[in-house]
Amino acid sequence: MKLKGMTNNRKLLLPYAYDSTGNLVHINNAHKGETYICPECGKVLSLNISKIPKGQKYHRRNHFSHPKGNPDNQCTESFLHKLFKSRAAECIQKKIENKETEFKFTWDCLECGERHQGNMLKKAVSVLLEYDLGICRPDIALLDKEGKVVIVIEVVVTHEPTQEVMTYYDCHKIACLQFMVSDFEECEDIAKRLAKPDRMNWCLAPKCEVCPLREQCRAFELEIQLELPVKAKAKERRIEEKTILLFQDGESVAIRKRDTKGLLAGLYEFPNRLGHLSEEDVIEYAKSIGLQPIHIKKLSEGKHIFSHVEWHMIGYRIRVDELEKACDEELLFIHPEEIQNQYPIPAAFETYTKYLEIKLGQEKYKDMEE
Repeated sequence: MKLKGMTNNRKLLLPYAYDSTGNLVHINNAHKGETYICPECGKVLSLNISKIPKGQKYHRRNHFSHPKGNPDNQCTESFLHKLFKSRAAECIQKKIENKETEFKFTWDCLECGERHQGNMLKKAVSVLLEYDLGICRPDIALLDKEGKVVIVIEVVVTHEPTQEVMTYYDCHKIACLQFMVSDFEECEDIAKRLAKPDRMNWCLAPKCEVCPLREQCRAFELEIQLELPVKAKAKERRIEEKTILLFQDGESVAIRKRDTKGLLAGLYEFPNRLGHLSEEDVIEYAKSIGLQPIHIKKLSEGKHIFSHVEWHMIGYRIRVDELEKACDEELLFIHPEEIQNQYPIPAAFETYTKYLEIKLGQEKYKDMEE
């Protein structure tokens, strides 16, 4: 379903560019004779100033544009997303630095039809851009003092969060505020815009009016329904050591599907083993599943933090002879380009996808749009 405010089918005008000194300049402060550069692709832009006064018929907003034959919308949409995201994060970070404890926002609940109010700073003490949650990287993540994500902000210009991602947020009790951004004017008074998200995945209204136990409910009597239940303090994350194995036979690389339950359920991964294995251990394991190593190279170390566990990873790239014919394990042998387009690899493996030039998240979307 397409959300209101998404810009796929409309022409966006670019009001910002870099000048020759690298400063970001608004079109209203631009002047002829200066060179202006696209903040996304780096191409030289033209200055388009309307000769018809504002308010009169046929007036068109002043803007920068690409040379003929170069599409404006892709760069404009990408920069709109980036600008809103960065200004939103800066706004919230400034409030935290000023030790403010309230940043209220309201939304119209799609579940109960009521208008609810929340506070972004009730628990949040830090702000991170594109924080890696394994299954996704929300545009902005707000973390509590224990490092747990309590709120995420998704800026929707062209791509809305998938149902899989929204299910993850719901299951992990993460509030998701969605902002359908369609114009650069929304980036100007950013605090005001942040106070009115277009969507929120939670309904805060207890169904007290229809609850048969309302008269016996102590929480209802004390009017503390919204403060319950009181969550237990989060447990310390356990550390898991893993060895990631990139088995390749020239064109294809081995992947496998994770279990349908548990962490990163149903996604794909590279074969891996618990513990940090030596080269000799890796060669022995490869032979045990029917593969014949030709060459082995140790890769860089990686680390990924989930809410309850940390993966401390090392990796190896192993060239083998005839992957598919010889292997006894239930593995898939796929070209990296096909993996990127058809097989969802969690961001937890990003340290090792780069060796195969497999892009994840927003980088993958950019390639698909080109």
